[in-house]
Amino acid sequence: MTNGAVNTVAGSEIRTLLIQYQGGVQKIEVSPDTPIITVVVADASLLKPGATVAIVSADLTDGDDRARIVDAILRLTRGT
Repeated sequence: MTNGAVNTVAGSEIRTLLIQYQGGVQKIEVSPDTPIITVVVADASLLKPGATVAIVSADLTDGDDRARIVDAILRLTRGT
């Protein structure tokens, strides 16, 4: 996985993102139905029954997993 930053966005039907990362630039075409997310810091009030979440976990030495990151996924309409 490579982390990068969106440098430019062009187009309305097929969006073209220019992603800049250490060592290069990549042009990516994104269809209109592809969700684009923004991560922001929030509080635990978003975590409630029925919430959609994504969890990054770590394996512990005793065989259990521990959540390292919990993302609450909110659906927003286009343009909000």
